[in-house]
Amino acid sequence: MVARMLARHLAALACIPLMGCFSRGISPVISEATLPGDDYLIEIPVTADRYLVAEVKFGAEPRSALIDTGASMSVLDDDLAATLGLATVGTAPVIDFEGKRASAPVVRVPSLTLGGVPVLDVGMVVLDLDSLGDAECKRIGAVIGNNVLRGALEVDVGGGVVRLAASTERLGARPGGLTTSSYPPSYNVLLPPVVTTFLPQPVWVDTGSPMTITATRSVVRRLDPGASLALTTVAGGVHGRTARPVKRRLFAWSGPPIGGLDLTGVSTVGGAGSTTIGLGVLRSFVLRVDREARKITLWPNDTPLRKGIDSFGLAIDPSDEPRVYWLIEGSPASEAGVRWGDRVVSIDGEALATMAPQARCLAIRDLNKREAVRLGLARGPEVQEVALKRRQLLPQPS
Repeated sequence: MVARMLARHLAALACIPLMGCFSRGISPVISEATLPGDDYLIEIPVTADRYLVAEVKFGAEPRSALIDTGASMSVLDDDLAATLGLATVGTAPVIDFEGKRASAPVVRVPSLTLGGVPVLDVGMVVLDLDSLGDAECKRIGAVIGNNVLRGALEVDVGGGVVRLAASTERLGARPGGLTTSSYPPSYNVLLPPVVTTFLPQPVWVDTGSPMTITATRSVVRRLDPGASLALTTVAGGVHGRTARPVKRRLFAWSGPPIGGLDLTGVSTVGGAGSTTIGLGVLRSFVLRVDREARKITLWPNDTPLRKGIDSFGLAIDPSDEPRVYWLIEGSPASEAGVRWGDRVVSIDGEALATMAPQARCLAIRDLNKREAVRLGLARGPEVQEVALKRRQLLPQPS
């Protein structure tokens, strides 16, 4: 009975944060990409504003694509699939953020080019990726998942490169580092569970998540998170968003090391759909994955690991009608009277409606990089302006 339950758990559905959910494991209709030769090395230039993004060519069509170690399968935007004239070859199971199951069409891309190197016969789920483009402030044509990111993998966010190779030897020697065993299945980048639960809950090393750490409710229940803040937000992505706001807990990680890595003090969102180490942590390390040996190695780089939370306490949806979709209680925003769902009409006196779409998106995306800001909030027929200053919401440990 327990063995069957564990097997069902390991075949359960896993979420790509802010994007959607796909079956843990590559669907039989999804073809693994044909990588070049037996001794290949592909160096892919990447940028990392909100997500880890590479420029990819689909035939003659250049597009931006997310590099996502948390995705079992690759995804193609529905508009791009139509432009390329790709026929559906089957379907793959997906599940939205409200637990509704569905099937998504699957196509096979004859060739895409990563880092100047052609990768052939790539199976991809077809979904609407407009919400990712809104968050990144650029058009996103695809998500590159683990049916492409095979073999040996190195992610160097600070160096602006992702490297794919036939073996770790092909990646070259890199001395030192913290090496730990990865958790099966080997086609995903998983660390062993950090707490003991009835069902194993490994930690996803997820370049598709812009967060630092997320933790499921069952993991949080077995931790002693100490002081925490209430967070009101939404879950959503390629399937749209939840109809109602959801409640999360925000706290500084005080649990055991994750994969041997001491992340004490790193901001954590509790109550999420999976336990992950996201891009907010991975910016501070070079990550190397040896799937054959089931090993993960991390080297610190020159980017300091972000600890504590220094913020206004809100985030704004960069849509045509921008609204507050992330609000932390006890933050400068909540204390100034900002409410979840408020419509934002201006930033520092500049009306968002008069800004060019790209400029508006960047102003909203990079809001929390400012030290102070004035927001105009639409309350009925009137506009109320609030002035906010950043401050530490959770302490940064020494």
